[in-house]
Amino acid sequence: MRDGVVLEGDLYRPTGPAPWPVLLARTPYERRSRFPPMLWQMDELREAGFAVLVQDMRGRGDSGGTARAFDVARERRDTVDTLDWIVRQSWAREGVGMFGASYCGYLQWVAASTGHPALRAIVPLDTSALLDHWLLDQGVLRAGWVLPWLAAFWSGAEIEMDAVDLDVRPASAVIRAATGQDAPELATWVRTGGAALPRIGPSAAVPALHAGGFHDLFRVGQLATWRTVGRGPGHRLSLDATDHWRIAVDGRRPTVLEALDEPSDAAFHSASIRAVSSATGQVDFLRAYVVDGRAPASSEPPVSYRLAHAEWRRDAAWPPTGSATRTLHLDAASGRLAERPAATAGALAIAHDPADPVRAVDDPFCPLASDGTTRGLDHAGVVTLVGEPASSPLDLAGPALIHGLGDLGDGMLVASLWDVAPDGSSDRIATATCLTGSRDVLALGDLGTRLRPGHRLELDLSASRAPAYPVHP
Repeated sequence: MRDGVVLEGDLYRPTGPAPWPVLLARTPYERRSRFPPMLWQMDELREAGFAVLVQDMRGRGDSGGTARAFDVARERRDTVDTLDWIVRQSWAREGVGMFGASYCGYLQWVAASTGHPALRAIVPLDTSALLDHWLLDQGVLRAGWVLPWLAAFWSGAEIEMDAVDLDVRPASAVIRAATGQDAPELATWVRTGGAALPRIGPSAAVPALHAGGFHDLFRVGQLATWRTVGRGPGHRLSLDATDHWRIAVDGRRPTVLEALDEPSDAAFHSASIRAVSSATGQVDFLRAYVVDGRAPASSEPPVSYRLAHAEWRRDAAWPPTGSATRTLHLDAASGRLAERPAATAGALAIAHDPADPVRAVDDPFCPLASDGTTRGLDHAGVVTLVGEPASSPLDLAGPALIHGLGDLGDGMLVASLWDVAPDGSSDRIATATCLTGSRDVLALGDLGTRLRPGHRLELDLSASRAPAYPVHP
């Protein structure tokens, strides 16, 4: 790098003579680990003729320097220096693409914001360029994953994510209790409602394949990124009924995964990533822009999606063309989600005791393989409203909003929407939260599920959900 720090990387070469088209993946998670799954895609990318460089970012793995989360200025400089180095190599053809998931996807948006002429395309998977959606849900800290992640990967302490005690209060003390260190930047980000977070201004100039899941923890931010830059030339969107670990809702109950070092798990993820690549057209996208230097010859619409319990479809837009708004009314008296408003208006009463919060211990990275749930929980703080069974298939595709929060005082509202089968089994469709007292709407984000005949919607409301969110006082 320009300051003398050395960043380490591994180059995976394809067969055939050089020079080769090059793909770059930059990671904070140690380049030879199984997380995120760059290595699971390596054979496919090499078979397609790409040389692939996987690089440890500054201060991570074998690279020198000090790591800092979301250090945009530093990462821009390191990315520019890395791209400059690649184009000087005799084995590299003109033009570079990038790929990778999660934080590796975020680093692609940082790279795109540099305007480097060698960068021709990116494939950010399960990520967002907008950091307020990473850390906050409508003003509420996403403590259940943010605090363990910052402690385990960015504090310099030797600690596993599941060893972080999220019951420590206040939430601002969690990282100090786990690592012995303060997190002043995090405190500033939360206090300012995300306003102090670094901004990269996602660029529409670099063609991007936005690939994500309806159950991914970055779903809201990814679609916000798409809505910001997705109309640019070369931008495509692919959404599947999957979570961050690419576990899918396919009409069967998902299977809980074994540890990451289990061969069966590696085989599952390898097959899953190949399925993602096939469904999104990742290789064809990268070949067109990185190798050919032009848009794909295909005239297919730019949006592909698969709702839960449905098939893959293509469309010119998201939400799908021809979608219509459907309104359900919260009937407090009957506990129903009704097609028509109640004759007599009633108010919902949601109890909240900070000493006895609603608890749901699930894994934000793989909620489809998690045992945690608030549905059916016998807790005074959960209010449930039930819809009528569907008489025919109903596709829920697009943003869902809960209106009428204006009468609530200062506090917090958590909403979970469920798909409930006739036998009582259920799949969570979405969960979201917001601070009340200053807003009238809670956004559940974009839904992506097919409600099958006989299935019904259920909405659970509460004023807490620990440890996913800090308990409101």
